[in-house]
Amino acid sequence: AEYNGYKVYGEDGGQMPPDDAAALTDFIRAIDSPLDIAVLSDEELEKSGLLHMIGEEVDRIYLEEVKTVTVDQALISEMSKEMSLVFTPLHGTGKMLGERALKNAGFENFTLVPEQAEADSDFPTVKSPNPEDAGAFEYAEKLGKEIGADNLVATDPDADRLGAAIRESDGSYEVLTGNQIASLMVNYLLLAKKEANQLPDNAVVLKSIVSSEFPTVIAESYGAKMVDVLTGFKFIAEKIKQYEEDGSQTFQFGFEESYGYLVQPFVRDKDAIQALVLIAEVAAYYKKKGQTLYDGLVELYEEHGYYQEKTISVT
Repeated sequence: AEYNGYKVYGEDGGQMPPDDAAALTDFIRAIDSPLDIAVLSDEELEKSGLLHMIGEEVDRIYLEEVKTVTVDQALISEMSKEMSLVFTPLHGTGKMLGERALKNAGFENFTLVPEQAEADSDFPTVKSPNPEDAGAFEYAEKLGKEIGADNLVATDPDADRLGAAIRESDGSYEVLTGNQIASLMVNYLLLAKKEANQLPDNAVVLKSIVSSEFPTVIAESYGAKMVDVLTGFKFIAEKIKQYEEDGSQTFQFGFEESYGYLVQPFVRDKDAIQALVLIAEVAAYYKKKGQTLYDGLVELYEEHGYYQEKTISVT
């Protein structure tokens, strides 16, 4: 409840950049008495066409676009039963679309955490419903140990952030940082596209300025450019729009260290459903090699150097 608020999105689907947001704020502040504004009932709004409740028709279009996130369908088909996931939506909105997106991509071997599968705004099983907090994985870890799952994945309540944990040799689970997850994703995407001759010469990855430089050296090793933007995914969306208009770069991936990732720019904000499908594919890639996601991370450290970060959250 303490996070209640709202975000305003522009016509391109991205959060409004500062200039647009300022214009909107100025408009609101110019209103003498907000309580005197005439309003219509929901019924009148729907009848007039001003209010349109979205549902399955938008879900279908979205899920069709999510199919473009996966890179190697043959790999997924081969490993869909081998690589196992425990998925928790942490009582949030990720269950319905996440489950459908995984199935559409061809992943079969995933298990939902039953205690956290239903939406509940009281979030009764966690202190904080945030995958950045390792404690949010408590129920997923318990289930993972019971069934021997390779990986645990969690989406936050509004399904724009994704966290992951991987099973170690002793059966325990290590929660990855947002920077580590991004590094694995960047490496896999660029490697797979390069091998398929689909990596453009002007490839670009976008990240917030407070995120790790580890993905930067990985991206540059494939000839891709890394561009830093100010904190806030709206600045990543702003760059995507710019590149589409001027053609100077071709967007490949965007992320911020706080577990926010974007693979395909049909969405203009961080998207945990896209990230869920991609991290499953990355896990399948390493599983085929007889490795875990952590093994893949160690390989990247050995190749590019060691990076360590720690985020301190002050409340």
